[in-house]
Amino acid sequence: MRNPLVLSLLLVIAACAGTPPPESARTAAPVPDREGVQRVKVVAGSYYFNPSRITVRVGQPVELQLSREPGLVPHDFTLVAPQAGIDVQVALSTAPQTVRFTPTRAGRYAFFCSQRFLGQSHRERGMTGVLEVKADA
Repeated sequence: MRNPLVLSLLLVIAACAGTPPPESARTAAPVPDREGVQRVKVVAGSYYFNPSRITVRVGQPVELQLSREPGLVPHDFTLVAPQAGIDVQVALSTAPQTVRFTPTRAGRYAFFCSQRFLGQSHRERGMTGVLEVKADA
C-alpha cells in the first residue's frame, strides 16, 4: 500500500504526536517584578501547554507570553472568565505574543485550545490547563 495521500496523512499525524514536557516543567508561579507584573511564558505543543498550571495573585497584573512550537497543526489559547475580568482568545504562532490582564476574583479558571483536528478537539486530547488566582494572604 503505497498511496502517497495515506503516507502524507500518517506523517502529519506522527508529527503532531509529540511528547509533552516532563511534569516538573508544567507549573509556574511567577514572582511579581518591580512593577508588580506577574510574567509567564506559555508554549503550546502537540496537545499540551507548558506550563499547564499557572498560579497568580488577584489584583496584580498578569502578562502571558504565548507561542507554539513549529508544526502544521494550528493551536490557540482560550481563557474566558468574565467573572474574574479575564477574556483571552489568541491564535498562536511561533512568534511570541503578549497578552495582559488583571484578575479581579480568586478562583480556578480553565484554559484550553479550541481547535479541532481530524474530528477531535484539541481540548478533548488534553490540551488544557488551569490558571489559579489566589487571594492576597
